[in-house]
Amino acid sequence: MPDVKIALGSPSRVDVGTLAKKLAKLDRHTGLGKDAPDRADGLGWNPCRPVDNGGESLRGRGSLGSVKSRLLLSLNGPAVGLLGPSQMTEEKNLNIKKRAVGLVATAGLVGGLFAMAAPAAQAVQIGGCSGIQFIGTVVPPLAGSGAPTATVVALKTAKAGLVVWGPGFGSQLTTTGNGACQVGANAFGDVQVGAKLSGTVSCDSALVDPSLYPPNGKLKLSYAAKTLSTQAYIRIAGFDPVPGPDVVAITGIVTKGGGVGATISGEVGFDPVIKALVNNEGGGPELKGQYYFDNSQIAVPCGSSPSAPSVGLIYGGDGNTLLGSAAAGLSLDF
Repeated sequence: MPDVKIALGSPSRVDVGTLAKKLAKLDRHTGLGKDAPDRADGLGWNPCRPVDNGGESLRGRGSLGSVKSRLLLSLNGPAVGLLGPSQMTEEKNLNIKKRAVGLVATAGLVGGLFAMAAPAAQAVQIGGCSGIQFIGTVVPPLAGSGAPTATVVALKTAKAGLVVWGPGFGSQLTTTGNGACQVGANAFGDVQVGAKLSGTVSCDSALVDPSLYPPNGKLKLSYAAKTLSTQAYIRIAGFDPVPGPDVVAITGIVTKGGGVGATISGEVGFDPVIKALVNNEGGGPELKGQYYFDNSQIAVPCGSSPSAPSVGLIYGGDGNTLLGSAAAGLSLDF
């Protein structure tokens, strides 16, 4: 019988169809092809007839399972030709076996290459954002009684030069108007944030109620003069008391733009504020149009008037919050 030569290309280019063709060529020389007669001892290969392979019924369908079955059949028992076992010598039988084993090894290598292409289990940071400052409206405002309220929270970057006062007017900050983000190898210093989240929430962070549902929705970080963006679907996972009582954790996934597919997570401040309609409205040095911490909530979680609306405006961002807590900002990870 002529020596059967099977040429294998690059392992990454070998697929099931290629293996089947090589084996078909092998079959024509070994007598294990579809033209071989069915044998009572099960050593003849008929692709249309189920084969007893250790209790497992297999068919020659060109799938990876059938290819492996053909290889196993080629390796089990004596080599069989059209005229029976006596047609092949032991040396040629070994030669055929070596080639079949080579095909199995190649198929395994291809599978290994695919396995190595899978992402690592450990998260890798590809970017992040800091310096974000925003004003948020809560519509309708949270109930002063602390009862769960179905509401929508809309956030947008605070305009540059906006003055925000801390509790008791003991501190103040002036907004910069832009945040900064690193997305892959690109850095942007003109980041604008916008978000619209809906949920059922309460101004009482200690409340346990089955109707509560975390605010969730779309977040957009625009940059490069608003020609590029990172868009994500996020939710507020809850307050993190470790850095401070006014820090919330955010988690979600980037759905479009820079860093698409990455996990977005981090922490920002979330403080109830009031916008002054006149100078010295809250008894401090605040001017009309400035924002100040809702001092009524310092002693009582939902304010001093249970019958009145409570939280309707939010100031937030990373860095130092109005209560002096440290909020870490946002991170993008794969």
